[in-house]
Amino acid sequence: YEIRPRDWSSDVCSSDLDVWQGGAGAAVGSQFGWALAADPYVAARLQVDDGRQGPEIGLDLRLDFVRLDLRAEHGPATGDIKHNFASQAVYDLPTFAGARRAVREVVGGWQIGGIFEARTGEPLAITQTSSLQVARPDYIGGNTTLDNSSVTRQYLNRSAYALVPIIAASGATSRPGNLGWGAVRAPGMWNVDFSLTKNIRISERFGAMVRAETFNAFNHFNPLGSSIQTSLNSSQFGQIRGGISPRVIQLNGRLTW
Repeated sequence: YEIRPRDWSSDVCSSDLDVWQGGAGAAVGSQFGWALAADPYVAARLQVDDGRQGPEIGLDLRLDFVRLDLRAEHGPATGDIKHNFASQAVYDLPTFAGARRAVREVVGGWQIGGIFEARTGEPLAITQTSSLQVARPDYIGGNTTLDNSSVTRQYLNRSAYALVPIIAASGATSRPGNLGWGAVRAPGMWNVDFSLTKNIRISERFGAMVRAETFNAFNHFNPLGSSIQTSLNSSQFGQIRGGISPRVIQLNGRLTW
């Protein structure tokens, strides 16, 4: 609500003063992508004219046809992964039972294990800043992503997107952008883990186990989808700012009796 004075005249004491005003909007859509928007406006006005005054109530009804891109408003869920592959293998090296004990204990009885995982990227919500809670920009053509992102850490191609014009009065976008939610996905990832295990029989009562493990054995950089800057207004738009953990090696041992 607001109080807004009108023009005053020194010749005749007459003016209009909007005491309060308000409105509410509603929209009815169709499956064909069109919406009929109604914006009723109600104002109570106190009118002063030559000493006479009285209330005045008005109703302003505006009907707009708005083009909606319903397909762009729907998209994959956050965290959606289209393809995910994982495999595990374990191989027991020969025990060399016929060899000498020293050979059997040093060379034989080792166990090698490995895990391989690969998956596609999750959807990205590319947005632009406005007074709306979320706003979609436009896709204007070209490659949405860059092929050399593993080197430059620049994943999204800024020249493929454009900001939707902003209405100065409201700060909202003048229309929804044509880029759908989740139309662009983060880069996928792959990872390999290795393990090497040896069980040692010290005596009939005592035994030991030594184990070496390496996670992300090839130290491959896997971008983290949530670390990609997706706000088109940001100077860091499209940059990869984080990834999954680098190579980790751990050693452990166990004594049993």
